[in-house]
Amino acid sequence: HLQNESFCNCNWRGMCIFQEYYFCGNKLKDKRDSIEAKIINKELIENVAIVTIEVPHTLARQLNQPGAYVFVRSKDTNHFFDTPMSIMESDPLKDIIKIAVQINGVKTKTINKVEDSILIRGPYWNGIHGLEALKTTTGSKCLIIARGVAQAPAILVIKHLLTHNNSIDCILDPGSVNYNFISENHLV
Repeated sequence: HLQNESFCNCNWRGMCIFQEYYFCGNKLKDKRDSIEAKIINKELIENVAIVTIEVPHTLARQLNQPGAYVFVRSKDTNHFFDTPMSIMESDPLKDIIKIAVQINGVKTKTINKVEDSILIRGPYWNGIHGLEALKTTTGSKCLIIARGVAQAPAILVIKHLLTHNNSIDCILDPGSVNYNFISENHLV
């Protein structure tokens, strides 16, 4: 379209912004707003903070799937500090989510300083490659390989695979976080 063609003939494999605009009736898609959410618990293990956050019921339900993530930031910072965080666990019955934040840079250090509430923007999905194949896998033998803080989002993957009658073998490396998220959550 940008090259005055009558149809799209590009090799782009991601989300087509023009197509999304067209399907929304030639209107901009509503922007997701940040909400202030209460921090229920924060546990610091070495350089990783495991944060339990109370969220609205709908958000907890939407984030209870593999590849779900949110953007988080301290309420004392501007939107440039929005940091994507994979969902480690979501409990729609208790309306809580858990995220694991590896404390490395300026953004994660500001998140770690937060004690009472945090700003969350979401839900977002597809934070995992091969999500379509994952969702259709049933009755299979699966291998999960995860290292460091990447074990945290693997928890939702494992739970999903287990509910679809899959058997799972895991190869885990605590990496620089020196913590085993999978066995601490009693999944293996």
